[in-house]
Amino acid sequence: MGPRSTLSFGGLRPPSPRDKTRLATLRSASLASTLLGLALATSACGSDHDDGTGTGTDDFKTDGRGGTGLCDPLFAARAQQPMFSFSFCEPFGPEKMYVARELFGLWGTQPAHLCSYSPPGRQSLCGPQGPNNAFYCAPEDTISWDSVFLSTQDKQRTNFASVVVLAHEWGHLNQQRTGLLNPYRVPKQNELNADCQAGVFAAIEEHRGHLEPGDLVGAFKIFCDLGDPQWSWFDPKGHGTCQERTAWFGHGYQLAHYYVQNICGGYALQAMLSICAN
Repeated sequence: MGPRSTLSFGGLRPPSPRDKTRLATLRSASLASTLLGLALATSACGSDHDDGTGTGTDDFKTDGRGGTGLCDPLFAARAQQPMFSFSFCEPFGPEKMYVARELFGLWGTQPAHLCSYSPPGRQSLCGPQGPNNAFYCAPEDTISWDSVFLSTQDKQRTNFASVVVLAHEWGHLNQQRTGLLNPYRVPKQNELNADCQAGVFAAIEEHRGHLEPGDLVGAFKIFCDLGDPQWSWFDPKGHGTCQERTAWFGHGYQLAHYYVQNICGGYALQAMLSICAN
């Protein structure tokens, strides 16, 4: 199931006829960016990002140089608000805290707990904290991740790879807050929706001046590599194939650039519900 757009934002400006023409162009651009990302990611195979031992050289920036400034007022306001409880969690470094603050700055949502763990982790209400995993547990309102797994992704690609993994899990948190985590939706719908939300976050971070040239390639690569080997809509553990996951990530990334003023005007969740509708 490919991305579609139902851009009706309630109180926000609806697309004009000119906008609709632009949206048709953006849908094509979304596919083009996805194919470009896949081509670049494939060409990176065998490089220092993919040998499993190298260190990613394109770091996720935090200085904001080169940003547009469109989203800075929103993030500055959110930075004054308190965040998080860390019960039963390992300490984690300032990089992940910075990412968490950026995600909170965009969406205005936060989990009750953020949990970094080294396998074997504890038994959560959603199952064990196993290796090579990151997940949102709704009964605990907790985002957890295997610190070894994310560190490996950073070394193999760029450290924006682990950022979009966390952005994907934050997407599930947003789904819980907006009612998308319900029995009427199949799990794969929510996984692809979360990929789209990660694309929205990537676009906003680009406006914030936080991306390096290789970061989007790393993002496309990890979503492709973690895709399902076979297509299935009703697999309870399905996340989407390489093509589906990269298409939805690219879709969120493209349309977020177009609607950045709405998103950073305090309507991020409303915009997400339309941009990532599936």
